[in-house]
Amino acid sequence: MNKKLTRLLKGSLFAGMLFGVTNPAVAAYIESAIGNAVVYDATSVYFNPASMVMVKQPQLVTEATGSTVFAQFKGTTTQTATGYRQTGTADSRSNYFLPGVFYVRPLTDRITIGFGELYVDYGNINYPADSIVRYTGTHANISVLDLTPAVAVKIADEMSVGFGLDAERFSQTQDSMKGFPTLRIPDIKSDNVATAWSAGAHAGVLFQPVQATKIGLTYHTAVHFNATGKSTLYTQPKATNADDYYFSVVAPPSTVFSIDQFFTPRFGVMTTLERMQWSSIKNVTQHNVVTLVGRTPRVIPSASVPYYFHDTWRALVGLHYIATSRLLVRGALSYDQDPNNTSVQTASSPGADAIVTAIGATYKLTKALMIDMRYAHYFYQNKNINTTAGGNNQDGSLHQVRDALQVKLIIGFM
Repeated sequence: MNKKLTRLLKGSLFAGMLFGVTNPAVAAYIESAIGNAVVYDATSVYFNPASMVMVKQPQLVTEATGSTVFAQFKGTTTQTATGYRQTGTADSRSNYFLPGVFYVRPLTDRITIGFGELYVDYGNINYPADSIVRYTGTHANISVLDLTPAVAVKIADEMSVGFGLDAERFSQTQDSMKGFPTLRIPDIKSDNVATAWSAGAHAGVLFQPVQATKIGLTYHTAVHFNATGKSTLYTQPKATNADDYYFSVVAPPSTVFSIDQFFTPRFGVMTTLERMQWSSIKNVTQHNVVTLVGRTPRVIPSASVPYYFHDTWRALVGLHYIATSRLLVRGALSYDQDPNNTSVQTASSPGADAIVTAIGATYKLTKALMIDMRYAHYFYQNKNINTTAGGNNQDGSLHQVRDALQVKLIIGFM
């Protein structure tokens, strides 16, 4: 092997390690944390704690959200060091299950307390280990478990305020393949896992100038995580590990504003605007990552990869209709912007602007028990990918589809 090719190989392996490890699907902020700032049940603990004052008796809500996400990259990938080129398609199919539990209890006519637990999932990819995109990513998942106590105070008949703390556990898994088939260097799996605990807060206001109008505003702070874990390269006969793998990352802040307006005793319209400050994620520097340099596993002390996400808007219009004394039906249409920076986005970091349609219903089984169901379908725009990063070029198109189903049981205590 000549010296020039050796230098190219080392540089490409190093860059491939960096991008493969640090380019997760964090932009796929999904159902678990998407809501309105006017909330009528115990999930208000998280979505707007000020709304807890509308729960007039102790209430427990258990929910489960399931989602299926499909992404397909179609095009060509090229290793820049060797010119190794592959053309075809790569399919990723991911299934989510996100449980949540919320409890609210009024203490007085003006003070209400609550506690909530939910998972916020920031994305998941699952490309096969032999796909054409394997050198930038095969599996990636980032999720946050949020534990939140909250309190609401009714400061006037038409206004309440609420505050909640967020104890959050961050969890990351990121896998990719390392290898150069044209140089007879076989593929080796790279696996990087890390976790962290941190804390944030959220606060809300609920204003009801007249009986038929409710206005809500919620703000969630950024949460900074210092994650630690293990980086592994599955070399033979024994894997190579770095047990002091670490990095820092931020969960971005958000602001949600909603107006719920009833035009008749049965028919109402909810409008919501949400601003996600994804621009708080600019670079991610990871430390002590195992990769290949030539044929030798090495621990890289540190490396920084630019993301430069941009802030996004979500706009929603929803209709709800009280069909009977037991049945409420809903429908909604929303537009979600994509935070990805197209200059660095690859198929391993899916995301695109989307139109989301949703239908739902709440049915009162007994005085103390209701069931609530919601189905949503995401219509993503097809996205062109033409990125050279991590020693690999991807040139093609990305197609995505998502379906989500949420079921809630709402239990009231007399």
